[in-house]
Amino acid sequence: MMKKLMLVLGVLMAVMTLSTAAQATPFVNPPETNAPVWGTSYPYQRNMYWDFATQPITPVYSGYDDPCLIYCDTFDMSGDVMWYDTLPGINRTGFLGIDNREGDTLKTGQIVFHINNHERDYEIKHLWKEIEFYEHDLIQPISSIQESMVLDAGYSVIDSQEVIIKMLADNFKRYNVWYEIAPNPYWEEVVFTFFVEPGTYAVIDTLHIATECVPIPEPMTMILLGSLATGLFGAAGIRKKYSR
Repeated sequence: MMKKLMLVLGVLMAVMTLSTAAQATPFVNPPETNAPVWGTSYPYQRNMYWDFATQPITPVYSGYDDPCLIYCDTFDMSGDVMWYDTLPGINRTGFLGIDNREGDTLKTGQIVFHINNHERDYEIKHLWKEIEFYEHDLIQPISSIQESMVLDAGYSVIDSQEVIIKMLADNFKRYNVWYEIAPNPYWEEVVFTFFVEPGTYAVIDTLHIATECVPIPEPMTMILLGSLATGLFGAAGIRKKYSR
């Protein structure tokens, strides 16, 4: 019941975010210059940025399709996954994951991000993900975050590439991953599954996702949609939680 309430509050916050002209932070590594194949430019068709700084958990939206689709997006976490405002010894704020440093048994859990799409019968869908996270995976005991994608019957990931993998100064990692799905699904779910041994922790600090379906709109349509997005979202930026 509490998680459903959080979801409802999250949708309301998303609407408030749109109405107050917030704009998602840019990608560190944008898809148009880093993905193997990408056709759209900023702000993209869908553009969702989670920094997990506050509850209820909701992304900042800035894609030009987002105003029509946010009402069908959902978020859920289960098992031992929790939201943390701060964590001892970490110079960041706002996390989803599991801190098992004081535990004595394996802890597990899952986070599911359900992303809705327009029902366009196009051949290809691209998804670009940028995530900053920590997992204790270099020495024993091991903790890990495993990612998967759930699609409806008849749709499949036909290609995926970890385009950029960077170890950051504080031992967090930044991954950029590109997916190609065929045909364009009506929705996709990005799932993170946690396995955290005693004495370790695994957390996600930020998640940024953009999507596009191919074929993309004609250039003049793109210009008009871009103008609409500028009017909807304005030029205000969100605060950065961590100096990169």
